[in-house]
Amino acid sequence: MLRLSLKQTAGLCLLCGCVALHGHAQGSPVEFCRAEVLRAAHERGVTPVHIVIDLQPGEPESWSLSPSGITAADERGAMYGLLEAADQIRRAGRIEPSSGRPATPLRGVRIFLHNQEMDADWYYSHEHWDAYFSMLARNRFNRFNLVFAHQTNYLAPPSRVQKMSGPDASTLFES
Repeated sequence: MLRLSLKQTAGLCLLCGCVALHGHAQGSPVEFCRAEVLRAAHERGVTPVHIVIDLQPGEPESWSLSPSGITAADERGAMYGLLEAADQIRRAGRIEPSSGRPATPLRGVRIFLHNQEMDADWYYSHEHWDAYFSMLARNRFNRFNLVFAHQTNYLAPPSRVQKMSGPDASTLFES
């Protein structure tokens, strides 16, 4: 069984055992990556490992991975370290020391809605957005911009979009 625990450093505690703490929802970045590591171990047929996440001051989004744990500067760095652990488990079935940080602080995509008939099916699909945002996270994107009403006003009534505020915003579209 994979067990993630976070050393309490500088007053931060994100994950202890498998329970999210301090206002982080089940869908938090670390929880998402915990599931990625579990999925990688299952796919590779290996026993999941115990990974300790230790937050230490450092460059934003940076991380260092060893077989016993991850040292990261922030929650996003912990996320990227866990994604690297999942990638290594998928490739080799084990975790090797490595470290990283983004080459650029902004990594994002922009989608323009242009054709109501072509856009409506995926636009209203929760499955599409779950898969799409998971793909963005796995590829270390940290910005997403959906452009409504560019040369048209379809799919853009104000009631469709929930105001996003910080990392706890989890629902983009109403049901």
